[in-house]
Amino acid sequence: MTRNHILSFALPIISGALLFCVPSCRKTPAPCPPPLVTDTTQLVQEVKDSLTLIVKSRCNVRTLDILVYGGAPLLRLESCTRYEARADSLRVELKDSLPKTIVVLGNMPGELNPYAVDHFDALDRLEMSLWDDDPGAPFLSGKAVWSGGECEVQLLPLLCCIVIESITNMNDDYTLLENPKVWLSGINTRAPLMQTTGFRADEPAEGKAVRLPCDIGLYTQYPGTKLWCYPLDLPDSQSAQLMVEYGKRSPDGEYALYRTAFDLGPIFRASEVVKNLNLK
Repeated sequence: MTRNHILSFALPIISGALLFCVPSCRKTPAPCPPPLVTDTTQLVQEVKDSLTLIVKSRCNVRTLDILVYGGAPLLRLESCTRYEARADSLRVELKDSLPKTIVVLGNMPGELNPYAVDHFDALDRLEMSLWDDDPGAPFLSGKAVWSGGECEVQLLPLLCCIVIESITNMNDDYTLLENPKVWLSGINTRAPLMQTTGFRADEPAEGKAVRLPCDIGLYTQYPGTKLWCYPLDLPDSQSAQLMVEYGKRSPDGEYALYRTAFDLGPIFRASEVVKNLNLK
């Protein structure tokens, strides 16, 4: 994940309703899906006796689902509204001014069924797949308890990023390491969207192999290659490894493939793990 993007919304309570207004914006097309938010976007409308909901994210946001739950102990769903980037305004109804639990979901693959999430605890069943996720606009979630005044929700992705910052040939003869490729092994590919810690890989999987841009010889390479996985932070479930495969020729011209594995340790939600690799 790169630059921070801040998306802020004002939801004023007027005659028992929450008004959500955002101007439309267009950005110049880019190689990756263009963000619909910018670093300085802060759309806050101050109205007397209003609720200001500020939604922050360092990721691209294409859609938002805002769920309003009533107070404890029932935590029943009171409203569920989707904000599309193309919409000029969004209205979310509030039943009363009692404390609320505000849940915000970003970049969901489809519209939520309100009956399936009619209680707050039902969100625990909202499980996402790594293979459906998109680093350009990842699945996001955040929540806050509102009891008056300003309310801020920080959206975090499930996705974790493994960055190969550098890779160095440490062989004694510096034989050229040809056609190097990397992938993740033993990774977590399914996770509940609302969970923040305690992730395990019930079915560890292999990630997709990515070819590094250059062979590795006398000079250290700085590919900046990014690989993606879901968090894996429980001590008994840290099985993830970064795999490197490359070809090498012997003095008599025989070509053979070699693999090296690097342990990744705990991978926390929304984290970036930077690796500098030495191949021996």
